[in-house]
Amino acid sequence: MNWYQSITDPSPIDDQRLLVNLDRGNSQDTLRLARELIASPLPNNHVIGLTAAIRLGSDSAIATLARELPALRAHSKFHRITEALHTYYQPHGDSSIGVLQQLVFLHSDAPGIDAAAGSALQKIGSKAVCYLPWPSCLIAGILRPNYAQHGSLDTLRFSSMPTATSATR
Repeated sequence: MNWYQSITDPSPIDDQRLLVNLDRGNSQDTLRLARELIASPLPNNHVIGLTAAIRLGSDSAIATLARELPALRAHSKFHRITEALHTYYQPHGDSSIGVLQQLVFLHSDAPGIDAAAGSALQKIGSKAVCYLPWPSCLIAGILRPNYAQHGSLDTLRFSSMPTATSATR
């Protein structure tokens, strides 16, 4: 990791090389290294550290993301964070719901963050996700509003996602 920290302006290839090497390492050691990057005063290192920690399944990194989202969303490497959350993050069951909800409740317009949080919520696969407040459920694609039966948001009710046969009718 010293080679990465010594680079003034890491390229996308440098970022990917570091992330792949961290993915292959011992999870405790690599999470420690990711935390070192998160603690860095350099914005690039901080973002890549968060990315690595999320890829390794760190709920505390997601909590940090939620706290720092307004500042992080403008970073040129923010897409790495959303990619990590969407593609690599593996939730720890129901215990990860709260930290993912923090992201959802921000109602951020940060590019890709809602889809990434929704993807992570879907991976939980627990009935507990079905009982989340409606914004979380909509973002996770677990429930959908049934506007046809209920004409306004005041009387909005939710039904299960359509099946393949009902969606084609």
